[in-house]
Amino acid sequence: MRIRKVYVKSFGPLKNKEVVVSPGLNVIYGPNGSGKTSLAEFIGTCLSPMDRKDRYPSCSKDDSGSVLMYEYDGETTVTIRGRSRFGRVPECVKGISPDLFRAVFSIQRESLTDLEPLSPSADDDPGYSMIHTAAESMKRIERSVFETDEGGMSELEALEVEMKELDESIGVLMKEVKRYGEYASQKKAVTERLLLESDDSVEAEEKRRYQKLREDHKADYERLKELSSARAELGFFEWAGNSEAAEFKKLRRELSDSLEELESLKAYMEEPINELGDKDPSSILFYSDDITWLDGGRRDYARQFEELRRSRAQLAEAKMVPDSKKKSIVFGRSTRSCDVTKMTEAVNDLTRRTEAYERMVSRITSALGINATETAHAVAELVRLRDAASIVSKHEEKLRTTKEKADAALEEMERLTERYGGQEGFLECLRKTRAAKEMDSEITDIRAGLSRHGLDPDAPICAVEYIGIVDGTEGLKRRLEDLDSKMARIMDSEELEALMDRKNVLSNRKSALLWRGIDAAIGCAIARKVDVRALYSGSGEWKNAEAYLSAMTGYECRIRYDREFLVECNGVERPLREMGSGMKSMASLALKIAAAERIGDGMVPIILDEVLAGMDTQSKSSACRVLKDVAKKMQVILLTGEQETKEIMTLLPEVTLINLTHAYKAADHDDELNDS
Repeated sequence: MRIRKVYVKSFGPLKNKEVVVSPGLNVIYGPNGSGKTSLAEFIGTCLSPMDRKDRYPSCSKDDSGSVLMYEYDGETTVTIRGRSRFGRVPECVKGISPDLFRAVFSIQRESLTDLEPLSPSADDDPGYSMIHTAAESMKRIERSVFETDEGGMSELEALEVEMKELDESIGVLMKEVKRYGEYASQKKAVTERLLLESDDSVEAEEKRRYQKLREDHKADYERLKELSSARAELGFFEWAGNSEAAEFKKLRRELSDSLEELESLKAYMEEPINELGDKDPSSILFYSDDITWLDGGRRDYARQFEELRRSRAQLAEAKMVPDSKKKSIVFGRSTRSCDVTKMTEAVNDLTRRTEAYERMVSRITSALGINATETAHAVAELVRLRDAASIVSKHEEKLRTTKEKADAALEEMERLTERYGGQEGFLECLRKTRAAKEMDSEITDIRAGLSRHGLDPDAPICAVEYIGIVDGTEGLKRRLEDLDSKMARIMDSEELEALMDRKNVLSNRKSALLWRGIDAAIGCAIARKVDVRALYSGSGEWKNAEAYLSAMTGYECRIRYDREFLVECNGVERPLREMGSGMKSMASLALKIAAAERIGDGMVPIILDEVLAGMDTQSKSSACRVLKDVAKKMQVILLTGEQETKEIMTLLPEVTLINLTHAYKAADHDDELNDS
């Protein structure tokens, strides 16, 4: 099972949020209060409710949303509306209790170091240890039957290898046995030819003439046999006609054109998207008119700013002149009236206008998170972002339309090729159809030509090679003796019988082994239903956890359970509860990931909410790499509000980063929720 999409219409602070995740490692980031913990709780609420009545005490009557998943048998959706749940919960989750699910698969920072659910409880029923022992015994049987050991083979694989070798040996002998019929046919033909050689009647002459005619058309018979064999090798396939081929070609061209246009649009939008960085285009376009006004007023602002600078200098100079000389004063090369009051009013007016312009610039840059020291530079940056946001917004709709067109072409192509087993199957059926048409046409022509010469197209060509038999009757007799010798050797062979007996023995052993493995698998499944911990709580079942912890710490670590979890690191063993917070967090994370792997068999996703917050930078980097490796086996969804964790994950390949605050606000799910 892999989660594909989570849509939350209403759940705590989350409103109309849609998050699409990948099957591997996903990092959902956002500031505190953005709803990360609510998203994790919503997924847990959908998959594993808190009580047996499918009621959700943490939900309100207005809460609703859905989780879309896909399994080996197709997609499935679980929906909550109010305090009710709808849809089919995957089988891999049904056997896990809600408490265990939230302890192992939906881990929050506060519950990370709570290892009580992983420890065998003193309150377990007396039969628990027997369940565990039986489960482990059946698990060992299942592994020996089906799983390959390091450097070796499972019992089933060893049997299959021996049976394959037997089949090859039997095949060689069977080819010889199959030739027995050919030898018998040749013997009959040689005998008839020998009789004809000694018969001078008209009927014998007619038979010789007919055989001569067949020999003259031997190439046609051989070609007919070759074509019939090749036609049979094509086997059964869906006939793909010209109309289907033309439709497939048209759809593939449409898909190719759409994908090419999609790539072109993405390439065109790459530069403005890079210019925007993490800025939201809609937020920038919200201030589009203001930015346009600021852009239009840049020259006026520059002029007024320069004029204000000069006016302030002149005012300062005027204030320093004695009153007796204030009738006029020389400023630069001009003489002006020295009215301080008017000059002060002019300066104040210019100050109000420039400060109003600067306040608007400051308000917009603060709202958009832009750092600029100078007003002119800030306006230039705003204009650049506005232009980039306009391009992105303008082409987003075209991008969506093109993607829908490509998806429609792909969907139509999948519908067309569904009964052929997909596109590869369709192309194969198309190739076989064309080959079959050519073969059928040539077969029809050859059969018509043989019929025109009075020959039976279905009569086999004479089995005797007359060419090369130059000794007449004596040569035919020697050929007859040689055929008798070969047929006698086949009839007297005991090797094939011995091989067939050995194959029967191995076949019976394989059936018994399969039933043994199936019984063990069923027993493990029953034990899982009785107590899911019965398959992983043994003292030697923490090898994966040890490997993960060793990778995080850089030291060789050992983990064992003796009334409590004990961790040996760098040669020193201590109880886990006595270790520092960082080491305790890493060990707990390693234990819970290992438990999730065993309990969920890699099919149940693991959701981690701020579990790396208590680690230092080096430990976080190591833990992130471990989670990247874990994501190859099971889906991992990490929620974090730490910039450091996000930056570390950004450096890792094949990691899906999702900004929860910028998540797509779905608007078309209300009908889906109502329909479900």
